[in-house]
Amino acid sequence: MRKFLYLVLVVLLALCLFTACSDDDDDKVSGEGDELFSELDGSYVELFPVIFDESRKSVWTDYLTTMLAGTDYEGNEEYLYNYYVSFMSGQYIGQEAIDAYADDPSSMAFNCDFQNGLSVLTFDSASRTISGTDEDGNTVFSNEYYYYGTSELNGSTSLRYIYVTDSEDAGEFKYFSMSDNTPASSYHIEFSYGSDLDALKDWYSGAYAYWCAAGIPSDYDDDLVTAVIELFCDENFSYYATNSAT
Repeated sequence: MRKFLYLVLVVLLALCLFTACSDDDDDKVSGEGDELFSELDGSYVELFPVIFDESRKSVWTDYLTTMLAGTDYEGNEEYLYNYYVSFMSGQYIGQEAIDAYADDPSSMAFNCDFQNGLSVLTFDSASRTISGTDEDGNTVFSNEYYYYGTSELNGSTSLRYIYVTDSEDAGEFKYFSMSDNTPASSYHIEFSYGSDLDALKDWYSGAYAYWCAAGIPSDYDDDLVTAVIELFCDENFSYYATNSAT
Protein backbone atom coordinates (compact mmCIF):
# COMPACT_ATOMS: atom_id res chain seq x y z
CA MET A 1 0.00 0.00 0.00
CA ARG A 2 1.48 3.33 -1.03
CA LYS A 3 2.20 5.92 1.60
CA PHE A 4 0.93 9.45 1.32
CA LEU A 5 4.22 11.02 0.28
CA TYR A 6 4.07 14.11 2.42
CA LEU A 7 3.91 12.13 5.67
CA VAL A 8 6.63 9.80 4.50
CA LEU A 9 8.77 12.88 3.95
CA VAL A 10 8.25 13.99 7.51
CA VAL A 11 9.05 10.57 8.93
CA LEU A 12 12.27 10.29 6.94
CA LEU A 13 13.17 14.00 7.03
CA ALA A 14 14.52 13.34 3.56
CA LEU A 15 15.45 15.58 0.69
CA CYS A 16 14.29 14.65 -2.77
CA LEU A 17 17.43 13.86 -4.82
CA PHE A 18 17.04 13.67 -8.57
CA THR A 19 18.82 10.64 -9.99
CA ALA A 20 17.88 10.50 -13.66
CA CYS A 21 17.37 14.12 -14.67
CA SER A 22 19.67 16.06 -16.90
CA ASP A 23 20.18 19.79 -16.65
CA ASP A 24 19.90 19.91 -20.46
CA ASP A 25 16.30 20.65 -21.43
CA ASP A 26 16.91 18.87 -24.75
CA ASP A 27 17.84 15.61 -23.05
CA LYS A 28 14.39 14.06 -22.90
CA VAL A 29 13.84 10.36 -22.36
CA SER A 30 10.95 7.96 -22.65
CA GLY A 31 10.00 4.95 -20.60
CA GLU A 32 7.77 4.13 -17.66
CA GLY A 33 6.99 7.82 -17.27
CA ASP A 34 4.95 7.55 -20.47
CA GLU A 35 2.86 4.78 -18.88
CA LEU A 36 2.24 6.90 -15.80
CA PHE A 37 1.18 9.84 -17.98
CA SER A 38 -1.53 7.70 -19.60
CA GLU A 39 -2.74 6.51 -16.20
CA LEU A 40 -3.22 10.14 -15.16
CA ASP A 41 -5.62 10.91 -18.01
CA GLY A 42 -8.46 13.10 -16.77
CA SER A 43 -9.13 16.22 -14.73
CA TYR A 44 -8.44 16.88 -11.05
CA VAL A 45 -9.45 19.33 -8.34
CA GLU A 46 -7.82 19.89 -4.94
CA LEU A 47 -8.08 16.81 -2.73
CA PHE A 48 -8.24 18.12 0.80
CA PRO A 49 -11.08 20.65 0.46
CA VAL A 50 -13.13 17.67 -0.72
CA ILE A 51 -12.20 15.10 1.90
CA PHE A 52 -11.98 17.60 4.76
CA ASP A 53 -15.35 19.15 3.99
CA GLU A 54 -17.40 19.33 7.19
CA SER A 55 -20.11 17.18 5.62
CA ARG A 56 -17.65 14.28 5.46
CA LYS A 57 -16.28 14.52 8.99
CA SER A 58 -18.40 11.57 10.09
CA VAL A 59 -16.77 9.40 7.41
CA TRP A 60 -13.43 10.09 9.10
CA THR A 61 -14.56 9.71 12.69
CA ASP A 62 -16.62 6.58 12.04
CA TYR A 63 -13.72 4.86 10.33
CA LEU A 64 -11.23 6.04 12.95
CA THR A 65 -13.50 4.78 15.72
CA THR A 66 -13.33 1.32 14.18
CA MET A 67 -9.57 1.59 13.66
CA LEU A 68 -8.83 2.69 17.21
CA ALA A 69 -11.11 0.20 18.96
CA GLY A 70 -9.09 -1.96 21.32
CA THR A 71 -5.92 0.13 20.97
CA ASP A 72 -4.29 2.58 23.35
CA TYR A 73 -5.83 5.36 21.26
CA GLU A 74 -9.44 4.27 21.56
CA GLY A 75 -11.68 7.31 21.97
CA ASN A 76 -9.23 9.70 20.30
CA GLU A 77 -10.81 9.75 16.85
CA GLU A 78 -11.76 13.43 17.17
CA TYR A 79 -8.22 14.37 18.17
CA LEU A 80 -6.73 12.34 15.34
CA TYR A 81 -9.09 13.85 12.78
CA ASN A 82 -8.12 17.38 13.86
CA TYR A 83 -4.46 16.39 13.78
CA TYR A 84 -4.74 15.25 10.16
CA VAL A 85 -6.62 18.38 9.15
CA SER A 86 -4.06 20.73 10.69
CA PHE A 87 -1.05 18.86 9.30
CA MET A 88 -2.33 18.84 5.72
CA SER A 89 -3.68 22.40 5.73
CA GLY A 90 -0.52 24.50 5.80
CA GLN A 91 -0.94 28.10 4.68
CA TYR A 92 2.65 28.78 3.60
CA ILE A 93 5.17 27.60 1.05
CA GLY A 94 8.78 28.52 0.31
CA GLN A 95 10.65 31.01 2.45
CA GLU A 96 7.46 32.09 4.18
CA ALA A 97 6.96 28.53 5.43
CA ILE A 98 10.60 28.16 6.42
CA ASP A 99 10.42 31.34 8.49
CA ALA A 100 7.08 30.38 10.05
CA TYR A 101 8.31 26.98 11.26
CA ALA A 102 11.85 27.98 12.24
CA ASP A 103 10.97 28.94 15.82
CA ASP A 104 8.31 26.29 16.32
CA PRO A 105 8.96 23.11 14.31
CA SER A 106 5.95 21.47 15.96
CA SER A 107 3.71 23.84 14.01
CA MET A 108 4.97 22.50 10.69
CA ALA A 109 2.31 21.70 8.10
CA PHE A 110 2.27 20.94 4.40
CA ASN A 111 0.45 23.16 1.95
CA CYS A 112 -1.38 20.85 -0.44
CA ASP A 113 -3.22 23.49 -2.50
CA PHE A 114 -2.93 24.12 -6.22
CA GLN A 115 -0.85 27.26 -6.80
CA ASN A 116 -0.62 30.03 -9.41
CA GLY A 117 -4.34 30.42 -9.98
CA LEU A 118 -4.88 26.78 -10.87
CA SER A 119 -8.28 25.30 -10.07
CA VAL A 120 -8.59 22.26 -12.37
CA LEU A 121 -5.63 20.26 -13.69
CA THR A 122 -6.03 18.07 -16.79
CA PHE A 123 -3.85 15.37 -18.35
CA ASP A 124 -4.37 14.27 -21.96
CA SER A 125 -1.94 11.50 -22.91
CA ALA A 126 -3.09 11.42 -26.53
CA SER A 127 -1.75 14.93 -27.10
CA ARG A 128 0.92 14.76 -24.36
CA THR A 129 -0.74 17.85 -22.90
CA ILE A 130 -1.03 19.05 -19.33
CA SER A 131 -3.35 22.01 -18.94
CA GLY A 132 -5.16 23.94 -16.26
CA THR A 133 -8.03 26.33 -15.74
CA ASP A 134 -8.90 28.81 -13.02
CA GLU A 135 -12.07 28.84 -10.92
CA ASP A 136 -13.92 30.67 -13.71
CA GLY A 137 -12.92 28.14 -16.34
CA ASN A 138 -10.31 30.35 -18.01
CA THR A 139 -7.17 28.65 -19.32
CA VAL A 140 -4.18 29.20 -17.02
CA PHE A 141 -1.74 27.15 -19.10
CA SER A 142 -1.70 24.40 -21.74
CA ASN A 143 1.52 22.79 -22.95
CA GLU A 144 2.89 19.60 -24.43
CA TYR A 145 5.16 17.79 -21.96
CA TYR A 146 7.90 15.20 -22.25
CA TYR A 147 9.04 12.63 -19.72
CA TYR A 148 12.34 13.86 -18.31
CA GLY A 149 13.46 11.33 -15.70
CA THR A 150 12.86 10.23 -12.13
CA SER A 151 13.69 11.42 -8.65
CA GLU A 152 14.42 9.13 -5.74
CA LEU A 153 13.47 9.90 -2.16
CA ASN A 154 16.69 9.51 -0.21
CA GLY A 155 17.47 6.07 -1.63
CA SER A 156 13.95 4.71 -1.11
CA THR A 157 11.75 3.22 -3.79
CA SER A 158 9.42 6.25 -3.72
CA LEU A 159 9.94 7.96 -7.08
CA ARG A 160 8.92 11.27 -8.60
CA TYR A 161 8.42 11.38 -12.35
CA ILE A 162 9.51 14.62 -14.02
CA TYR A 163 7.85 16.12 -17.09
CA VAL A 164 9.08 19.22 -18.93
CA THR A 165 7.74 21.47 -21.66
CA ASP A 166 9.60 23.38 -24.37
CA SER A 167 7.13 26.25 -24.16
CA GLU A 168 9.05 29.48 -23.68
CA ASP A 169 6.21 31.09 -21.72
CA ALA A 170 5.48 28.16 -19.40
CA GLY A 171 6.54 30.13 -16.33
CA GLU A 172 5.77 28.21 -13.13
CA PHE A 173 4.38 25.33 -15.22
CA LYS A 174 7.75 24.48 -16.83
CA TYR A 175 8.29 21.26 -14.82
CA PHE A 176 5.82 18.83 -13.27
CA SER A 177 7.07 16.46 -10.57
CA MET A 178 4.56 13.61 -10.15
CA SER A 179 4.36 10.82 -7.60
CA ASP A 180 3.31 7.41 -8.90
CA ASN A 181 -0.10 7.74 -7.26
CA THR A 182 -2.95 7.37 -9.73
CA PRO A 183 -6.74 7.22 -9.41
CA ALA A 184 -6.58 3.47 -10.04
CA SER A 185 -3.90 2.79 -7.42
CA SER A 186 -4.73 5.21 -4.62
CA TYR A 187 -7.76 7.30 -5.64
CA HIS A 188 -5.73 10.54 -5.77
CA ILE A 189 -2.59 12.14 -7.23
CA GLU A 190 0.33 14.04 -5.67
CA PHE A 191 2.58 16.49 -7.49
CA SER A 192 4.39 19.80 -7.57
CA TYR A 193 5.37 22.10 -10.40
CA GLY A 194 7.56 25.10 -11.00
CA SER A 195 10.12 26.91 -13.10
CA ASP A 196 13.15 25.89 -11.03
CA LEU A 197 14.04 22.22 -11.26
CA ASP A 198 16.70 22.49 -8.54
CA ALA A 199 14.18 24.01 -6.12
CA LEU A 200 11.73 21.18 -6.82
CA LYS A 201 14.38 18.75 -5.53
CA ASP A 202 14.11 20.03 -1.96
CA TRP A 203 11.05 19.72 0.24
CA TYR A 204 12.35 21.75 3.17
CA SER A 205 14.12 24.73 1.59
CA GLY A 206 13.81 26.88 -1.49
CA ALA A 207 10.89 28.32 -3.38
CA TYR A 208 8.63 25.26 -3.02
CA ALA A 209 9.40 24.21 0.55
CA TYR A 210 6.56 22.55 2.46
CA TRP A 211 4.36 22.25 -0.63
CA CYS A 212 2.97 19.09 -2.18
CA ALA A 213 -0.24 19.51 -4.18
CA ALA A 214 -2.83 16.73 -3.97
CA GLY A 215 -5.70 16.16 -6.38
CA ILE A 216 -8.78 14.00 -6.74
CA PRO A 217 -10.63 13.26 -10.01
CA SER A 218 -13.05 16.09 -10.70
CA ASP A 219 -15.87 13.57 -11.28
CA TYR A 220 -15.42 12.03 -7.81
CA ASP A 221 -18.36 10.40 -6.08
CA ASP A 222 -19.04 9.45 -2.46
CA ASP A 223 -17.51 6.00 -2.87
CA LEU A 224 -14.23 7.48 -4.14
CA VAL A 225 -14.12 10.01 -1.32
CA THR A 226 -14.72 7.29 1.27
CA ALA A 227 -12.00 5.13 -0.29
CA VAL A 228 -9.37 7.86 -0.19
CA ILE A 229 -10.27 8.80 3.41
CA GLU A 230 -9.92 5.20 4.54
CA LEU A 231 -6.63 4.86 2.68
CA PHE A 232 -5.28 7.98 4.36
CA CYS A 233 -6.26 6.69 7.80
CA ASP A 234 -4.81 3.23 7.18
CA GLU A 235 -1.48 4.50 5.92
CA ASN A 236 -0.85 7.37 8.32
CA PHE A 237 -2.02 6.14 11.70
CA SER A 238 1.37 4.59 12.46
CA TYR A 239 3.05 8.00 12.04
CA TYR A 240 0.56 9.56 14.43
CA ALA A 241 0.96 6.76 16.97
CA THR A 242 4.76 7.06 16.89
CA ASN A 243 5.07 10.84 16.93
CA SER A 244 2.04 12.35 18.66
CA ALA A 245 0.81 12.54 22.25
CA THR A 246 -2.85 11.91 22.80
